[in-house]
Amino acid sequence: MNNNDLTLYLAAGTCLGFGIRYLYRKSLEQCLLFILYGLPVMGLLATKTNWGGFKTFDVLSLGCLLLFPKDFIQGLSTFSKTTAIVFLVFVVSLLLGSLASEFPKASMLALLQVIPAFVYCRFVVLACAKDRTFYARMLRALQFSSLVLLLFIAVQLVVGLSFTFYPILNQNTFDPQNNTVRYPGFFHDSQANGQFLAMTGFLFLYAGRGEIQVAKRLLYLGLFLVCGGGVLLSGSRSALVGLVVGLVVLFLCSGWRKQTYALVFALIAGSIFALASPNLSVLNRTASIDEDYKFRRSVWLEAIDIALDNPLLGIGIGNFQAYTAIHKQELYLEIDDEIVYFDQPENGYLKILAETGFIGFVLFLSLVLAPIIKALLAFIRGRQDFNIVFILAAITSWLAAFNTVYSLFDSRITIMVATLLALLITHPTKLALPDEQTT
Repeated sequence: MNNNDLTLYLAAGTCLGFGIRYLYRKSLEQCLLFILYGLPVMGLLATKTNWGGFKTFDVLSLGCLLLFPKDFIQGLSTFSKTTAIVFLVFVVSLLLGSLASEFPKASMLALLQVIPAFVYCRFVVLACAKDRTFYARMLRALQFSSLVLLLFIAVQLVVGLSFTFYPILNQNTFDPQNNTVRYPGFFHDSQANGQFLAMTGFLFLYAGRGEIQVAKRLLYLGLFLVCGGGVLLSGSRSALVGLVVGLVVLFLCSGWRKQTYALVFALIAGSIFALASPNLSVLNRTASIDEDYKFRRSVWLEAIDIALDNPLLGIGIGNFQAYTAIHKQELYLEIDDEIVYFDQPENGYLKILAETGFIGFVLFLSLVLAPIIKALLAFIRGRQDFNIVFILAAITSWLAAFNTVYSLFDSRITIMVATLLALLITHPTKLALPDEQTT
């Protein structure tokens, strides 16, 4: 173990130590806030890769389950039984797929890392249902983590990418073809950085809408724009597309007056974007869109072939790289004169389809899309105020970006997505909102 690895494990171990102590002494709500305020380090390894590669978040989430089992069981029996049943069926399908796969041991370890996300999401739903004020506290915690990420990027702009948690960053942080840097923030991968900022940017707009003071509204609008700038610095086209899709959701759900303001703002922002510095990697990469699409399409077709060859249960969760190394050896990259087989097919949905089969894929989509559809219908029918649209825009931005990159490998993205889904489920109705928030 080198010094960098030792530092990484010490950081995760310190966080775990404080977390376990916090879990023991505090309430469930405080434990959830601890996870969110500590989100920057929730993706650090708590165990070695050959011991499952469990993250700090996995341990803390399961720690919540061990310390608050009654709350968890109560949540299952009193709130959203359908979701719980769908998840249990999903886990059973993953278990069967793992046992039937060529690599059952590795797949079982990957399956164990699915459960903490559901445990965490269930606890968030329960906490928000019990205490209406907890909803706003969760949003503030997410905004705090976004500010920490922006600070990370600011420091990296000054001192370089040596300011990071990781001894070696993902290869996509530097584009040798254009000699540009794609800033990862506290992530290992710059695309995860872009997706996280795209999602949290809409939460600043959410906070700004509730402010009466013009100065504070402008502050939150400015923070949203800074998040947009962070997306550009990440060089992630998928995150940029996701940000635009989220803005389209806001536009379609707004009244005509706000739509007019949005069009004027879009024209100004578009002009600035067109005149932006060519040093931005996300702009430099536009010339290779056609070539990049052809490459991705070839990978997507191979992933579809894998899914068709294993239609029901898939090849086993977490097995994509091991499977391609044997059955799809054309799916590889040469990195530093070393052959590295693909661990995902450049598409989050296709990775889930190939690994879990059509059964698991449909169940996964049900878990993600059901809260989104219910929230959208509630807004259309007038049972929800406009605030819920910001949460819808945030989760939609991730759904769009997920089409070109599997980002759930990072626990911090998983936390963000699970939290947004839980907030959609528990968003207070108009009758439960203070008068100033319903205007």
